[in-house]
Amino acid sequence: MYVWELFNLLKSKDMNNDKGLTLGQKQEKIGKKLIDDVRNQINKMESLNTLVKNVKKTGNDTSPKGYTSWRNYWEKQTDTKQNICSKIGCDRTENIDGVHVQKANSRDKKYYIVPLCHECNEREDVKFYVSVKLIPVPED
Repeated sequence: MYVWELFNLLKSKDMNNDKGLTLGQKQEKIGKKLIDDVRNQINKMESLNTLVKNVKKTGNDTSPKGYTSWRNYWEKQTDTKQNICSKIGCDRTENIDGVHVQKANSRDKKYYIVPLCHECNEREDVKFYVSVKLIPVPED
């Protein structure tokens, strides 16, 4: 993957415009870009795969104004269309809802929204990992 990116970077206008740079300086520039890319990927991964638990008795909570549902709220906040349950290990694609969860084993007691299938939403007192970004429920 990175070899192809290096090739494209070397061909890019950005590198060709750096005619005053030595080969070593160009390599250093490429190395810095790759390091930045790796850091961004690590940060993304750290924000995913979060251990959560369902929040009980939130089924009647209405989604924020301007959103048709909690799933719609999550999708608009993440700019992502989620058609599969976000619980790691579940591959259901039917009945995906925006579900209230809390981080498990954490002092953070805020409520968050994640897309889960109806079956995974029904589980109580079970901790599980989700593979998506947690979106905080807005405070009233």
